[in-house]
Amino acid sequence: MYLLNASNIYQGGSATALADFARHATASRTEDWCFAVSGTLRSNFSSDPLLNSIATDRLLVLERSPARSRRSRRELKAFADIINPEAVFTFMGPAYVKFRHPHLCGVVDGWLTHADGSTFRRLGFRRSLPLLAASLYRSFWFRRCDSWATETEIAAAGLANRLGLPAENISIVGNTCSESLILANMSPPKFNKNKPIKVLLLAAAFPHKRIELIPRVAAALQKRAPGYRFLFQVTLPSDSTVLQKTLTLAKRLQVLDAIQNLGPLGPSELISAYEQTHLCFAPSIHETFSATGPEAMACSRPMAASDFAFHRDVLKDAALYFPPDDAEKAAECLARLAASPELRQELIKNGHQQLGKLPDSARRYQLYLNALQRTRDRHQAIP
Repeated sequence: MYLLNASNIYQGGSATALADFARHATASRTEDWCFAVSGTLRSNFSSDPLLNSIATDRLLVLERSPARSRRSRRELKAFADIINPEAVFTFMGPAYVKFRHPHLCGVVDGWLTHADGSTFRRLGFRRSLPLLAASLYRSFWFRRCDSWATETEIAAAGLANRLGLPAENISIVGNTCSESLILANMSPPKFNKNKPIKVLLLAAAFPHKRIELIPRVAAALQKRAPGYRFLFQVTLPSDSTVLQKTLTLAKRLQVLDAIQNLGPLGPSELISAYEQTHLCFAPSIHETFSATGPEAMACSRPMAASDFAFHRDVLKDAALYFPPDDAEKAAECLARLAASPELRQELIKNGHQQLGKLPDSARRYQLYLNALQRTRDRHQAIP
């Protein structure tokens, strides 16, 4: 029996990837699994017949993240001690618990593994300092695991070089998008100059996502593409500081009607969001692996993305790229996509080809399972 720990995952791409993994784990006839999840994830599971079938004695629900609750840490450790698994897999760490069982920890922490000076300079000292402090704290907990899994080679190298972790105990499992989006088999969006061109920026309220760039891009589009009306769709909580700052700037630039907040989306709402949009926008200045790229390719939605290796490595020639934080160049990319059906079709075709090179959810499940079993076997081999 194995324990899947997802107690610190709530929403976003990690929740979608976790749901795909949990479906394979629940359906497996060769491996038994128990699950530790957040309350939000448990609510999402209830809409999925397979995940909702998990027996209550195999499921621990923690309403507060172990990152913020010592009680949750104690409950998680006690649950592991009771079920006594062969190994623990924390899908996205740290777990904030030192298990007595072999522990494979997923690491999606680009601030720790590969952020450089230019990234922190773009954020500024005030925003960078808390990120650096939090990374140091997380590194303490990452070091207390037995092996690690990350999504890219650059992140694996960072774990080995910056934290001094043994490279032979670090696995690389490439990411992809939700299987449900691929199975949706969406047709390319239809553009109508008499209706708004909807541009989806699917991101949480983090400074590096650069959501606050939207008003400047919208203002530039009014000058660059006056024959079109663009509507930027964001997915933020209504009380988000990032949302309030974005709307304040939009009001000052007189583009408030160019922004629509959809609110946070659960995995079951992704298909509808992509079906209703025309283009995707990714201005982030820092990622390890962003699922929005594969999602856009799977849904036949052309994308404009900031020109960083973490975008180009995934999207290749399936997107238009603009210099980071450059609202004018971002607007130019979006205007080109709106005006050219041939360009959109080319990017969609390239995206489908590139998506086929990424591992599907079944392959990712097997790669994670292999890494977990190696973790168990190394532990058993220690005299």
